[in-house]
Amino acid sequence: METGTPTLVPGEWDYDVVVIGAGPGGEDCARDLADHGKKVLMVNDASLPGGECLWRGCIPSKAWRAGADRIRDRAHDKLLGVLGTDKPRLDYKLLERHRRGVVEARGDMALKTDKGMKIEYRQGFARFDGPNAVVIDTGGNQKDPHTRAKPGSGKKAERITFGACVIATGAPPFIPPIPGADSKGVLTSDTVWGLKGAPKRLAIVGAGEALRCEGDSGRNPGSRPTGSRRGDLQESRRAAEKAKESHRRGFRQSDQDCRQAERDDVDLQRQRRQERQRQMRLRSGRDR
Repeated sequence: METGTPTLVPGEWDYDVVVIGAGPGGEDCARDLADHGKKVLMVNDASLPGGECLWRGCIPSKAWRAGADRIRDRAHDKLLGVLGTDKPRLDYKLLERHRRGVVEARGDMALKTDKGMKIEYRQGFARFDGPNAVVIDTGGNQKDPHTRAKPGSGKKAERITFGACVIATGAPPFIPPIPGADSKGVLTSDTVWGLKGAPKRLAIVGAGEALRCEGDSGRNPGSRPTGSRRGDLQESRRAAEKAKESHRRGFRQSDQDCRQAERDDVDLQRQRRQERQRQMRLRSGRDR
């Protein structure tokens, strides 16, 4: 921590620092502060820490992706002389059991680490009640960390004072104002984990780490994802053209258009592979 200027408001406080949010940012901040001898309270809306990354983003999507990778790899077993493995079958319930087990174990391990560093963990929703105080609403607390809790009525609350506060709450997913986006078939990084099985078709709008990973995860275990994101010029133009066409048709895109979009995606992947191979040949030539 920097020295020379006061980092905490002088006074008799319940905690030196209150950290609101227990994702990677808030948790690392709380641990650094505790490591420097500060009395820290970490407030989070879930029963276990981890935030978006652990419960709704990178980690659970990697569990899905591991299953997808196994299925994709089986298609190439014959090249290595391994026969009879080219028709794998996905058991979605077993995959989900594995995913939930992974994130629960990591969340429990994170909480034990926080407590071992003398960080106090409090479940609830915090709101400011003055320049050096928060009120923690625990009325909406739930045991299930897999779904987002909702704020309580405020009847069950506790007031906490602090010398400094860190806000590390992240943000909920945003559904853009696209016609038809309010339908039940539209999922977010919050709700996609409630699927009862692998969807046959999956369209991804956005390319952040959470949804990009989920798109990759769905590529082989029974789903055919189509992605739309900001990227290189060629992809941006294609995405803009598709968006305009979808808007005009009210998102009733024909099956022929969907197949064309898939072919475009295959062509793009092929071009990328060819470019990587060309770069490798150029590097190999320079090495000689």
